[in-house]
Amino acid sequence: MTRLTQSLKTKLSCGFRLGAAALTALLEAPLQRFARRVLRCTGLGSGDDRQLIRKMQLAVQQSPVSIVITDRAGCIEYVNPKFTQLTGYSSAEAVGQNSRILKTGETPAELYRQLWERISTGSEWHGEILNKKKSGEFFWESVRISAITNSAGAITHYLAVKEDITARKALEQELRSARDAAEAGNRLKSEFLALMSHEIRTPMNGIIGMAELLRDTPLSGEQSEYAGALLDSAESLVGVINDVLDFSRLEERKLQLESVPFGLRASLENILGTLAARAIAKGLALDFRIPPEVPDNLVGDPGRLVQVVVNLVSNAVKFTEHGEVVLSVTLERKGEAEASLHFVVSDTGIGICVEKQRRVFDPFSQADASSTHRYGGAGLGLTISARLVEMMGGALRVESAPERGSSFHFTLCLGLQQGGAVHGAAGEREQLPGPGALVRQGGAGAELFNLKETLARMDGDWELFREVNEIFAVDSRTMVAAIHDAIAARDGRGLNRAAHTLKGALGNFSARSAMELTLQLEGLGRSGEFTGAWERYAALETELERLREALESCTGGMGA
Repeated sequence: MTRLTQSLKTKLSCGFRLGAAALTALLEAPLQRFARRVLRCTGLGSGDDRQLIRKMQLAVQQSPVSIVITDRAGCIEYVNPKFTQLTGYSSAEAVGQNSRILKTGETPAELYRQLWERISTGSEWHGEILNKKKSGEFFWESVRISAITNSAGAITHYLAVKEDITARKALEQELRSARDAAEAGNRLKSEFLALMSHEIRTPMNGIIGMAELLRDTPLSGEQSEYAGALLDSAESLVGVINDVLDFSRLEERKLQLESVPFGLRASLENILGTLAARAIAKGLALDFRIPPEVPDNLVGDPGRLVQVVVNLVSNAVKFTEHGEVVLSVTLERKGEAEASLHFVVSDTGIGICVEKQRRVFDPFSQADASSTHRYGGAGLGLTISARLVEMMGGALRVESAPERGSSFHFTLCLGLQQGGAVHGAAGEREQLPGPGALVRQGGAGAELFNLKETLARMDGDWELFREVNEIFAVDSRTMVAAIHDAIAARDGRGLNRAAHTLKGALGNFSARSAMELTLQLEGLGRSGEFTGAWERYAALETELERLREALESCTGGMGA
């Protein structure tokens, strides 16, 4: 139809400057007089010309879209058959009426004002309008309206080409409703998870507390084993619940970040002790590498940063059977008020194939479904970590290959504390690989025991602290000897009892790393399984020696 229109337009040497769409509408019976004027004015009168016009007339009549011609006031002068079919108005009923007969009263007046403003200046208008049929039924149309001008350029008529889009609008509404329903369902799901997690966590905390108290009472070996299994299961469940709570808060965008001053090294070293114990239990090296040029006194959310690091390092330890796990922090850029730090957690574990790497950040997902059964976990750790890093302005990504390990990277821009030192200590060193190796940063013994908690437990009494330390310096050697003898005799109950006793003594100093090793030895005693017992014993001896040295330095050399 466009080719025919263009062909006719090239022959209009005088008279009317008709748009391409306009000519297609001018040739049906109600406008024969108008067509004859075109023929007279252009000199078109041959049989071929009339045949061309007839073809164009048929094209308009059989058009799949409505075509309407009005005068300058909007009164209808012509409608094609599609219009009558769609609206229910016959040609006789429509011609002579103002196009307002199609108005629903629900289209904003501002839209009509803009429409007339454009077409009255000769511009084309395009938009979507809700119109009304003769029956009163509403329907949607996509409308294009342009002006028809005479040889002087004056507007004489308007041409409207309209397509029924009611079905499309209905589909769009269905999709919107489905999306809204899905979002509402997600909100309800998150609210339900948060509510149930709170309801479950409260009694679980009671169970954990009672289990810990139970283990401190005289128990038989079998009873101690049951209490230990109860405590381990409860703590594992609480970890899952905490992940679900964090995930639901992230889904609802209710999780807020803090912006507080913190020490980077102290924040990371406080959690590395526990993580190192887990690595030691598997015979892995856990390295922490942070060069002196990395600023230490930062501003940000240390809690969420630590949560991300714990998730990544815990995953690395979980999925690594041999080799090492390394946490490294490097300085990418440093300005006057902020620094960009690059964090990497790498391992020598099972690795992830390329096609499954994107899935590891999906909720309730692991790279391999069988991993869920083998390694446990809810599959939320990496999802939460990725979203937390995103909230802090970074992006979590993974580099990995099967059986070659994985490296998780993210970069954060953190504020610098003003008016204070921002670099690490000059004497700081990289952690040595191997079981029992920990970083010594932030003061003597900071990684071995918590002085603040210890003194608080003793009401700030330094004399009591010295006395307890003196007793521990002697008794700890006796307790370790009992553990040695129990392992040598393969006495499970004896090992369980000796490790439990030492763990209680270590609790006075909140020596979490050494406590973790005694907890593992206690578990071996309960199960009667001695595989790895000597390795844990060796790591515990090293840890205790370092602990005694650190305690002695705190008490001015008064230890044994």
